[in-house]
Amino acid sequence: MRKHWCRSSGLERQMAEKVGFITNVKPEWMDIGFQCKAAGKSKEEAKPVIEEALSATYKSKENVLKTRRILETVFLEEPTWILDSCVNNFTSGNLCQHLPMYWALLTSTYPVFYDTCHAIGVLNNYRDTVSLLQAREQVYEKWGARNIIHQAVKKVFQTLKDFNVLEPTEHPGQFKVNRFTVDDPQNVIALVGSVLTASENSYMTWESVVSSPALFPFRIEHVTQADLAASEHLLLERMGDGVVIRIKSV
Repeated sequence: MRKHWCRSSGLERQMAEKVGFITNVKPEWMDIGFQCKAAGKSKEEAKPVIEEALSATYKSKENVLKTRRILETVFLEEPTWILDSCVNNFTSGNLCQHLPMYWALLTSTYPVFYDTCHAIGVLNNYRDTVSLLQAREQVYEKWGARNIIHQAVKKVFQTLKDFNVLEPTEHPGQFKVNRFTVDDPQNVIALVGSVLTASENSYMTWESVVSSPALFPFRIEHVTQADLAASEHLLLERMGDGVVIRIKSV
């Protein structure tokens, strides 16, 4: 079915600002963001560093600006404990080590990234492959069938391909999911915090976090509730017969 999107430029501009995730990001660009934040660079100081890295891929100034804006929003604007935790835990390493940090930051910063990942995870619970079209339809249910959402979901999928999370199949628009093991407590704490933040749940059980569709590519191993209880940012408390996790109030 053909979607009829609103053509009001003013409304679309407002929606674009709200959505924010209007282009894909690559692992090496996220690493540049980490390096700028760790070095204590301001947005102005980081600007030429980020633009130089992006210019190796993009010739269009508009594309450089869009991507730089995402990196600035994630790394160089409002500080959060999730960002600080990821930066403190960031070291030179490979994609498998860095992916949970990318995921926690993008999930907690961009609701449309979280919603798209959640939709993919729901689909992947029932199918070996996931469909861009079906995931987009699920996101439309929350955001509406808008052109900016159409593009945002496409850019999230492209980002997940760049992250090696989604792998194209022989069928156009269908993707296989690659899995990653996460066994670093600090990375798991950041992922838990990002899901609590993005889902807007005041609390979740450990089981519901681990099985969250939004964390679909991750297998959490060798990390326990005791590791979470040791975090200065998470609070574990008994509720009924179980234990729930909250983000500690500042």
